[in-house]
Amino acid sequence: MTIQLTHIFYPEVFKRYSNKYNVFRDLHEKDLLALEIRDIEYKLAKDIRNIILAAKEICYLVEKEKKVASDILILGSFLVFKELAKEIIAEGNEDLGQKIIRVLAHLNLRTMARIIVIANYKSTSSLYKLRIEENKYIG
Repeated sequence: MTIQLTHIFYPEVFKRYSNKYNVFRDLHEKDLLALEIRDIEYKLAKDIRNIILAAKEICYLVEKEKKVASDILILGSFLVFKELAKEIIAEGNEDLGQKIIRVLAHLNLRTMARIIVIANYKSTSSLYKLRIEENKYIG
């Protein structure tokens, strides 16, 4: 199983995901994020889809290999994905919910570290080196 967070607001990326999941083209907007879970057990994917739909969020399910495995795509934002992960922990698969939270936390820390590097680039060189080291430590 692979969990991946993707910025799908770029036209070519949106088109690729749209072809795979049949995403409605009117959903394309600036800053659109997608959480993709690949090669998940089909029964678990259906349970996760039901949790997501109950939370009134948008998701797509693609069956693979005679309903043995499937891929699921969830559209939203960091906050939406965090809330869905909590729901998945509470109602579905705790392990999957924790993995989603770890993916989001890891990406959020890396993004924050890069923003600090960019913001402090024009200040002193020692501060710039310190921020780069933090970025290497995080990711």
